Amino acid sequence: MEIYRKYIALRPKNMPSPKLFVSYRKGKCARQVIGRNQIGTWPFKIASYLKLPNPKKYTGHSFRRSSATLLADAGIDIIGLKRHGGWKSSNVAESYVNESLTNKIETAQKILCGPPGNPSLSSLPSTEPAISYRTNSNPLSTADCQESVNTVFSNCLSNSRTN
Repeated sequence: MEIYRKYIALRPKNMPSPKLFVSYRKGKCARQVIGRNQIGTWPFKIASYLKLPNPKKYTGHSFRRSSATLLADAGIDIIGLKRHGGWKSSNVAESYVNESLTNKIETAQKILCGPPGNPSLSSLPSTEPAISYRTNSNPLSTADCQESVNTVFSNCLSNSRTN
């Protein structure tokens, strides 16, 4: 919300249109609104600015896929996802959701910790190998499990050691 408030504060007063996005020229917001074709070029411009590989692959469609994935990661139900994207079919809506790192980590945590009262990796005796996985982001911890296994997930590389 803070970014939204800052943007609104920069917009010219008494805009002739209620549309949110306006042109930005010479360091200031102009009174001219921009349309969806211009917005569709933003992913390419952002990818170019960030020096991502193949910036031409980032299109306006990237917003659609990214927003669907973010909503799915946040726990939106399929009906909400379909409404967001304007999809009638659940299969089509689900096809827009990329498998994110957040989703993979949550799934791995469920496997490690298991449901309450059920055996899982967290109940392995200490004589079993300690498993270590590394990621580029946050380590996956079993701190919430009943017993701890030294486990960190990352980039599908695994190192095992026995005690």
